[in-house]
Amino acid sequence: ALATALLLACGATAQAQRPGTYAVDGRGADGQRYEGSLQLQATGPQTWRVTWRIAGETTNGIGLTVGNMLCAGYVAQRETGV
Repeated sequence: ALATALLLACGATAQAQRPGTYAVDGRGADGQRYEGSLQLQATGPQTWRVTWRIAGETTNGIGLTVGNMLCAGYVAQRETGV
């Protein structure tokens, strides 16, 4: 579920490309529901520090603004993803 939630961050519209904390709510590939939060902190004109808090887990990553999309990379439980 966490990986699916993180993948959804790579399709966010330009509206989500503002610093702040956002609610995360959805269903993972296995059909299980998840919810939590996503914090975006600008580190440059097109770069972000990204922190997810889902199901008691905190995952850190980095983001890059590409056009009107925000793509984020992360390491969670020794696995990397975008």
